[in-house]
Amino acid sequence: MKIKDVGLESSSHIIIHCTFAWRFWSLILHNSNVRWVSSLSTADFFVQWVSLSSGKFRDLWKLIWYFGAWNLWKVRNKRVFQHEETEIYSLLFSTTCRAVEFYKFQHHDFPYSENDPFNIKVIKFATVKKKKIIFFPEKIVKKMQVDIISRELIKPSSPIILQTKKPFKFALFNQLTPITYTPFIFFYPTTSSSSPNNVAQTLVHLKETLSQTLDLYYPFSGRVVDNSHIDHFDEGIPLIIARINGLVLSEFLKNPRLELMNEFVPFKPYTKVTDMGVPQMGFQVSVFSCGGIAIGCSASHKLIDAPTGAAFLHAWSTLTRTGSLSSVVKPNCDEASVYFPPKNPFPQEHLALMETLWFTEGNYVSKRFVFNANAIATLRIKARGEGNEKKRPPSRIEALSCFIWKCCMTVSSKAISGAPKLSVLVEAVNLRTRTKPPMSNVSIGDIFWWATAMADPSFLEKELHDLAALLDESIGLYDDREYMDSLQGDDGFETMAEYCNQLQELISVEKPDIFAFTSWCHLGINKMDFGFGNPFWFGILGKVGPAFRNLTVFTEARDGKGIEAWITLDEERMTKLERDPEFLAYACPNPTISSM
Repeated sequence: MKIKDVGLESSSHIIIHCTFAWRFWSLILHNSNVRWVSSLSTADFFVQWVSLSSGKFRDLWKLIWYFGAWNLWKVRNKRVFQHEETEIYSLLFSTTCRAVEFYKFQHHDFPYSENDPFNIKVIKFATVKKKKIIFFPEKIVKKMQVDIISRELIKPSSPIILQTKKPFKFALFNQLTPITYTPFIFFYPTTSSSSPNNVAQTLVHLKETLSQTLDLYYPFSGRVVDNSHIDHFDEGIPLIIARINGLVLSEFLKNPRLELMNEFVPFKPYTKVTDMGVPQMGFQVSVFSCGGIAIGCSASHKLIDAPTGAAFLHAWSTLTRTGSLSSVVKPNCDEASVYFPPKNPFPQEHLALMETLWFTEGNYVSKRFVFNANAIATLRIKARGEGNEKKRPPSRIEALSCFIWKCCMTVSSKAISGAPKLSVLVEAVNLRTRTKPPMSNVSIGDIFWWATAMADPSFLEKELHDLAALLDESIGLYDDREYMDSLQGDDGFETMAEYCNQLQELISVEKPDIFAFTSWCHLGINKMDFGFGNPFWFGILGKVGPAFRNLTVFTEARDGKGIEAWITLDEERMTKLERDPEFLAYACPNPTISSM
């Protein structure tokens, strides 16, 4: 049986791995205070399900699984043959009711109603103290071991670059941005060229083309001086070669363990860095025993925003694949500082303010959620609002940003004690297309700033379209010709200084909750072909540093239709968000990537 473009279906796909089934089981397990990762097979799932309950009503727990699996099968058939959709909460309730009814027929003294198994914790679990179990398929429990084979600094291949290039001048936004490393991780499956000899040749070729790419992107090889420019282009960037043992790539992708993601990048992601002399970028090429390859990148946000990082990676991958510089798009290394001149010396209080906003102490947790095309379409319509059918719906990113913001405000009101706070959404806006004249798409630097939308506590009762209207207005500011003119040229610093002063006053008085959003969609990240095909999957991060902030990064899903949201929140908020029914009605928590 073939449904849409998901390929040949198996029972494990229908009962466990498809988006609807994942959300169904997740809701049951979240109600039971259990966190989970899906099993590889239906049989394994049943064994693990049964092992969760050790109490008096263990048979009831089994019945919930039986009725759940059977109902999912019927729902799938109804969808395929009768074109009827089933509401997930209706299915959840009917499954529980049928299980309890059947159990009560055999156990007449059972004193509870259909809702009671979750409401009063009838089901007792194996770990009584915490009542929280995290379980993985047996094969995935194997410990992944990373063996470092080599470390070296890669420098531009041409000595002329080192001798003739003038220091790279910062743009104003580079000066305002703190140093922290943004991760990019590309996973490539085993190919016909994955023999040991071919892998060795690939690694040598990657080193050579990386060095040649630095001839074009020479600022990446230098070091920051006085928060005003980059010089010393002979310093180079680190390249680590590693071997992955104990885990093959296909196993990792079937059940992605995000806590392992940091093992694939050279620097810990999103951690505060105070040393201006650190590299602008670093790479780690990790080779799995199966021949699969992970290419991990750590890019300093001091120099590199998402379009800049994507441009570098496209240049490197194109050169590696084609062997010709003529097919590589050359960067513009001078434009940003002309449009947005730096301020020297740069006021330390403005940089300190930005560091305060970027890095707040807390126990932050990062999770991956996937929104499929149908969920996104529904949220766009909701974000447009009733009676506005002739109006263009908000973009996919705007709708998702406001939906997550709304859910975060809801869980914040439950997780944080005290009076509700002002809530602030900040959305990264690419300024390249908004300048006059428009800048090059490959102008390098931090050429973005934040659209800011604020909602007071009364907005907890507002609808999604109300928040979308606030965000639309804040992004619209960057489409205003007069405002963009005030950002450009020598007057730009005065505009940003006024912005910083107002922001300082706001956080001093209100101490708001701030939720940041940025989109890496439409950057071609899923098409980084180094000569062994497009990446099977693109991932971001595991654990951020001890001081960071609430941040959501959007990337395109593998099918090109959905969107992955990598959400970082403090642990208390994340725990609430993962159990929020409104959120889980649209978001699928860390689903399997795919079978390879």
